[in-house]
Amino acid sequence: MLAFLPLLNGCTSGDKVSDRKIAEAQMNSFLGPTKKIKFSDSKYKKTFTDSRNRAYAFCFRRKPQGSLLDRCFDEQDRSLVVARNSISYAEFIQSNGLKVDDHEFGPLTNEFNIFHHPELWQYAQEYCYSIYNDAGRGDARMLGPCLSDAAGQDFFGLRAVP
Repeated sequence: MLAFLPLLNGCTSGDKVSDRKIAEAQMNSFLGPTKKIKFSDSKYKKTFTDSRNRAYAFCFRRKPQGSLLDRCFDEQDRSLVVARNSISYAEFIQSNGLKVDDHEFGPLTNEFNIFHHPELWQYAQEYCYSIYNDAGRGDARMLGPCLSDAAGQDFFGLRAVP
């Protein structure tokens, strides 16, 4: 048991990271300070702000200073943005249908299922957020890959494009 104590040092969820330290890190991030990010709806601004603050606090508690800490911030930001974009995309499909400009999505697409089977999209969102919640709502890095996959997007850029 004593061999694991160094791994736990500084990793408890009770460790408080100052708001000032989080704000400074966000100011220096590629997204910049949260207050300068444009949001389409005010409800999501609060959700994003809270999630981003928790994510940065997670990074401070779990990652050493330096490049790994900066990478953690970047990964958190990217994941939160991609998660929101995936939700917005699904909402767009559900509201506007399967025809976008001259393109119509067919039966073998995620868009088709999002439109015709909204319960599947709802299940996917609930699943992704249940993992995030079960993990303590600090580390948001899994939200982007999970929700983007459900929306038919390629978070990692690994899918071959014909």
